[in-house]
Formats: sequence, structure tokens, C-alpha cells
Amino acid sequence: ITQEQMQTLPAPSRQPMTLALLFPGTNADAVRPRKANANIGAGAFTMGSALLVDGVWNKEGNTGEPRQDFPQAAIREFKVFVSQSPAEYGWTAGGVVSFATKSGTNLFTGEVFEYFRDKSLNAMTKFEKESGAPKPDYRRHQFGMALGGPIVQDRLHFFTAAEGTRETKFFTVNTGRPDLYGKLEGTFDEPEYNAMAFGRGDVQINQNQTLFARYAWQNSDFDCELCGGRNAAFSDTGIQQKRYSFLPSHTWVLSSRVLNEVRGQWTNYHFRQHPPGVQPQEKLYDDSTARTAPLTQVYNFPSLSWGSNGNFYTTHRSREIRNDLTISLGRHTWKAGGDFQRLSFEGDNRPAIGTWTFRTDQPFDPTNLAAFVPAAGSVQQFTANLLKLPRYSPNAMWSVYGQDEWRPVSNVTLTLGLRYDRQIRVFNETLDFNNPKDFPTTGTNLELPFVDLDSRGDKNNWGPRAGLAWDLNDGRSVVRAG
Repeated sequence: ITQEQMQTLPAPSRQPMTLALLFPGTNADAVRPRKANANIGAGAFTMGSALLVDGVWNKEGNTGEPRQDFPQAAIREFKVFVSQSPAEYGWTAGGVVSFATKSGTNLFTGEVFEYFRDKSLNAMTKFEKESGAPKPDYRRHQFGMALGGPIVQDRLHFFTAAEGTRETKFFTVNTGRPDLYGKLEGTFDEPEYNAMAFGRGDVQINQNQTLFARYAWQNSDFDCELCGGRNAAFSDTGIQQKRYSFLPSHTWVLSSRVLNEVRGQWTNYHFRQHPPGVQPQEKLYDDSTARTAPLTQVYNFPSLSWGSNGNFYTTHRSREIRNDLTISLGRHTWKAGGDFQRLSFEGDNRPAIGTWTFRTDQPFDPTNLAAFVPAAGSVQQFTANLLKLPRYSPNAMWSVYGQDEWRPVSNVTLTLGLRYDRQIRVFNETLDFNNPKDFPTTGTNLELPFVDLDSRGDKNNWGPRAGLAWDLNDGRSVVRAG
């Protein structure tokens, strides 16, 4: 998918990933609509696709979706392998989407854009009309810029891009019981924003060596995911996500037939749940009143849900180093390399102060909770999480591969490869029962029946690849197999 196609094909989110859905054998994960995603290839499930940017991993460890979005203007092109993905692209049961970012040139180039919508272009739903409220004051601004050019002609170039979306959406609360919950019904605003920034610098060290580094940042907030209908304006949770990534890359043309590329990546990804309209805190394991005071008990009636006590915070960190060596020998293009990633997931839940579930509807005023007395026999269930639940999940992965792209004749390409992947620590196979750092509450010489940590882990992940592309030379048809 080229820069020209990305500029001319419609993508309301301005995320090029969505253009992959134009291919057969793809689908979108509708479970998490706030994320730009595409499921690629056989099986076509979210965790099955490999997602890379500039040759390194860009995939959330717990959902399989893109770890970070980039401004559309920062993407030069991307490849989609619906099937037959070469061994270099990692362990995957489905397909691959691989992006390449844009660099500056000897010409100064740039763009500025603004895309605006407001309520005059929107129609009201049946429920909004029946509520008697005026048309919501909907507004959506999508704006951005890009600028690139030379710092030193032929030697040093830069490229920057930034993009933002500010959207004021609305939802309608309609419980069907205005006699009990009329003060909580109506149409309410639901602000959302998303901001991205990207910067890249390229250096031509000499005729055979180039170096580039890029930094990308993203901050987005969704104020309330499930508000509306029977869910009051203050219910459920919002989600703020902050993402940072830094990547240096070195390319070295060793000879007319040999090329070596080495890349590193450093990323942090912050996920913060928060009550609607409340700004979350930055730190994990935060017991400050700024984090805990906005939390309330949740009251679930048959026709109304009010309250918000979700406050799950997580931080994902990734550190990656990768090397790829390419050798071109006539009809053969050999490629070999290795990759190491250190991934960690750290999160915590502060105590949730309780959720009430009632069998019957009854008068309820959230501005005077102290006076609320449940009707006799109406309480069905009360649940609460009274413990602080910190969690830490270490994870490390390394891999090696070798592959050959061979053209035995001009219209046939064979892709042959072998890959080995190893994942450690995530299965607790490195723990030691006799180490007080691993098991601080136990003594020495501990033996537990049915537990053998040494047998854990996954050590046999050999992945052979074989692909065929046969051009029938009729200008229309290609046969593929893999």
C-alpha cells in the first residue's frame, strides 16, 4: 500500500491499518471499536496477526492489537501478507502487516489539514427525538501537519508529523422509569480525544552506511465506554492510554550483494481506567485521594446502573534488539537474523468499594446516598474487592531465522524458511522454591507435590515456512500456495 493510495483512499480514522481490510481474508475485531485493527490471514483472529513498524514489533501483548498508532502522514508504505508470511516476520498463525515510516528528503515538503463536522450534518435517533431534548451540539475536529526536509544537503534530513482528533459525542440515558430516575435521564456529552506526534532524523554516514532514529508519542482518552441506555452518565469507566516509543536503526551496505540492518526499540504503554469526567493519575500503586476519592459504590437496578469503581492501572514495557543480514546471489536472496524482546506487564487494582445488585426498581438519588435505604428484600447481591492487587508478569522472547527467496524460472518464486522462537519467564519456569526472593513466605528445601517448575516452558517452537507464487503470464492471474 503506497503513499498515494493512503492519501486517496478514504479512511475516517486516518489509520492506514484499516486499508488492509480491502484485501480478501481479513476482518475487523468489533469487540474493541476504539482501536484501529485488522485481523489478517487464515483463522483471522486478533492475536494471530503480526504487526511491525520499521521492522520491529508493534503489538500489544495482552490484546494483539497495535501497541501504538502513527500519524498517517508519517507512514511511507506498508505491506500486507495475507498468507505465506516469510520467516523474518515472526511467529504468527495468521498474516502480517509491516509499516515503513517516512524520512525527509533534499526538498522541503509539508502539509496542513483540518476536517470538521458539527451537528448540522447529523440526524437524531428515535430515542433522542422522543426525549424532547434539542439536537446535541456534536462537534468533531480532525487536524494535523507534517514537515520534512534537509538539515545538511545529501547528509542529514528530518521529518515530523502531528495529528489530533477532538470529538464531542453524545449519548442518551433512557431508563423507561422516569417516575423513579427522571433526574438521571437525558442526553449527555461524551468527549474523546486522540493526539499523536512523530519525529525522525536520517544521517548518511558515508556512501555505504545510514543511520536513523525516530520518536513517536500518543495520548488518547475515552471518557465513558458504556454510558447510555440504562447506564447513567456517571457509570462504567473511561480509559486513558499514553504510548511512547524510540527506535534507532543502522543500515550497512557491506558489498554490492550484502546488506546488514540492526534496530533497537524502547517502548512504554500506560493504560489507566478512570471514572467518567475524572483525570487519572500517572503512578502505579497510588493510594492518594486524587485516585480513590472519585470512586463510588455501584448501584445496579433492573432499569438503572449508577456509579463507577473501576480503577485498573497497567504499564507495559518493551525493550527489543534485532539484526537482519541479506545476501543476494543471482536467483537466490538469502536472509538470516535474530531478535530479542524483553516485555513486562505491571498493573494494580486499588480496592473496589462495592457493587450492589437489586431485584426491584426503587427511588434513588445519587446526590444524597446517605439517605438511601434499600427496599425490604430488594438486595440480591453485594460484591467488593477489598484487597490491593499488584501484579507483575515478566516475559522475554528471542528468535532466530533463515530463509531463501528463490526464482528457479522468471515467473515462479519459492520462499523457503525456518524459524525458532523461545519464550521464557512468563510460565514461571525460572522460579526456585528454595529461593526466598521467589517464595518469601516459605522455608528452605520446600517440596510441593504435582509441581515441577523445570518442566514448564515451551522449547520446541520450530516454524518451517514454504511458499509458492506462480505468475501465469496472462497479465491477470497468480497462483499462490504455502
